[in-house]
Amino acid sequence: MKFKFDDLKIEQVSKSSGVFSGENFQDSWSSIGKVNHGFGNVSGLNNKSENHMNIVNDQDNQDVHKE
Repeated sequence: MKFKFDDLKIEQVSKSSGVFSGENFQDSWSSIGKVNHGFGNVSGLNNKSENHMNIVNDQDNQDVHKE
């Protein structure tokens, strides 16, 4: 086994990230991702959003891990 790192920079590792080289087989590699937003976006100049209550009613069971 040989490792040589002259200039390797990994900015961020998140969710199902990996760094691989050569021929690879990741056995049982899987990832499930989901994001729920309860508000949205505020864009433009001098815009504010204050004193809000946001509720996400998420009933689809897509973020439940099942084996």
